[in-house]
Amino acid sequence: MLAHFPIAQKDELLTSILARFVQHMGIKDDKIALDMLFNNRMVVPSPLLQGHIEQLLKQVGHIWDITPREIIERHSHLPLFSAFIPTCRYNVLLSDLACRDVNPSMSRAGINASIVNWPAHYKICPLCWREQLESLGFTYWQRLFQSPGVDACPTHRCTLIDTHLALQSLHRHHFTGTHDYQYLGHYPEAAKPNDLKLATMVEQLLNSTLAPVSVEQWTRYYQKLARDTRVMSGKRVDHSAIANRVRKLWPDEWLRQQGLAISGESSWLLAMFRKHRRVYSYLQHLIVWLSLRGTTVELHKELKLARHFSSFEGHARRMITTPNITKRDESRAKWRELLQSSMLDSLKSIRTTVLGARLYSWLYRYDREWLNTHKPEPANNHQDKRVNWHTRDLQLVKKLIETKNSAEERIEDPRHSKSWFALRIQQKSLMEKKLHKLPLCGMFFDRYCESIEEYQVRRLSRVMVKLIEHKDILRPVCEIERLAGLNRKRSRKPARKILRLDIPAWQRVKSLS
Repeated sequence: MLAHFPIAQKDELLTSILARFVQHMGIKDDKIALDMLFNNRMVVPSPLLQGHIEQLLKQVGHIWDITPREIIERHSHLPLFSAFIPTCRYNVLLSDLACRDVNPSMSRAGINASIVNWPAHYKICPLCWREQLESLGFTYWQRLFQSPGVDACPTHRCTLIDTHLALQSLHRHHFTGTHDYQYLGHYPEAAKPNDLKLATMVEQLLNSTLAPVSVEQWTRYYQKLARDTRVMSGKRVDHSAIANRVRKLWPDEWLRQQGLAISGESSWLLAMFRKHRRVYSYLQHLIVWLSLRGTTVELHKELKLARHFSSFEGHARRMITTPNITKRDESRAKWRELLQSSMLDSLKSIRTTVLGARLYSWLYRYDREWLNTHKPEPANNHQDKRVNWHTRDLQLVKKLIETKNSAEERIEDPRHSKSWFALRIQQKSLMEKKLHKLPLCGMFFDRYCESIEEYQVRRLSRVMVKLIEHKDILRPVCEIERLAGLNRKRSRKPARKILRLDIPAWQRVKSLS
């Protein structure tokens, strides 16, 4: 446990707190710092979503009275996702950051695959920097300024400065602190109203955990948003008008920098006003709201409006019936005739004919309930391709036994290992991956696969048979060992015993006889 740890500041990144600790302690080796903070030298710092929180609290929990969830929601970027992803997925991310041995949160949150360009360098507000030095005596990385789309400080109403200091250090385990940056005293510029409003809304997202909105609710919300802001062409959404209003507030260059350029026939903006089939980032939502609602838009009000819609699909269409009973009966009679035809045994074959297609279309529209009870049985072309592993196990073990029987008298073969048997029956990949489903084959390998000791003995036997055939039985033991491809380092105990005791004794008996 540590005896000293810095006090966390409001809206400070967790990696900034840890970097201040490393600086105060004068630690030069990154691995030593990780060992002290996490009792684990393999942790990789992540400025956006730092994990291994429980390991950290085991070291500093007696000094820093806080829960893992509070650390994550106060000092990481995870709250940016709370209103836009399902609760179950948000809880999984919380669990990943708190207690998992690895940190997959960047991929699980969709940051790595997102079209939104997350910042590559740290950004600061020069006035905030100066105030921190005057009041605290040190500076720290503020979480808000490292969020995508944030280019202004809502407190001082000025633009941010790019430090050109990489968020993710080239040194994998290094904590990048503000002491690594030298501020040159840049004069701040006044921020634009839309940049200030965007930064304010992102700050609200970071400082509050909001209930999620489902994709069905977002679909209905954006349909209503288009109607309320009058970007409609008749009863259809006017996508070109929406794109023009977005470009009017947000320049194309800025959108391109954020990874949200509006170009081509299909874009993220067009998809947002259609049926939602995936989750969109907070930046995409806020850009659209500010473009259509104006800078008077309120974050909590819009989210409340989206949650007001139902999460279920629209009601089913009302069934249409025809008052022309005569035509209905005639259509039914003709349809029965088609069903009784031997050539048309399936619904697909009936609908390929002109009469069948016309009748089916009319009955489907005006007499669907009767049609559903008078249709051919659906063709079942499903083929059960599941493997009967017991049958396959019996077939393969028979082949293995045949291979063993044919190879028993061949002493010149290579080692009869599991791979050798599998190659002989041409099932090497299957035996490597699915042996747990083949118990008989597993028993065969356990019983009949040749061990290294047995293989070395067989190699010696092969050499001795050749020497006997050539009547050259008095060869020195060292030559016999070399001919068998053995040496003292590789020879196992049975082979060494044969070389040192059995072969010399046999040679003496043969020479005397």
